[in-house]
Amino acid sequence: MDPRNEHDDRGQALPLLVIFLGAAVGASMLLVAIGRVAVLRAEARTAADAGALAAAGADAETGIELALRNGGQFPKVDAPGDGTYRVTLLDGPVIAAATARRIDPPPVEGTG
Repeated sequence: MDPRNEHDDRGQALPLLVIFLGAAVGASMLLVAIGRVAVLRAEARTAADAGALAAAGADAETGIELALRNGGQFPKVDAPGDGTYRVTLLDGPVIAAATARRIDPPPVEGTG
């Protein structure tokens, strides 16, 4: 047998290993990015909810203050006048909004 005609299969797995590892690293990076966006959305929702509930319970300024304390940026409170407060804010690349309505408690019997 002529050694020049023999096929040497050594090293054939290396290119496949490199491709597989590259794909695994890319998929990991994608999953981390998706997870980070999910965390940002949850944080933004929390800040918007807190701001809307505070605005409905007290006033718009309190709602803005609480939204800022919870990590929201550029909060805006809309109050159309019917006891509804809508807080819209930015948290990184995520925009979140929440609405809360002020409900006055019913009068307690025997007090008036």
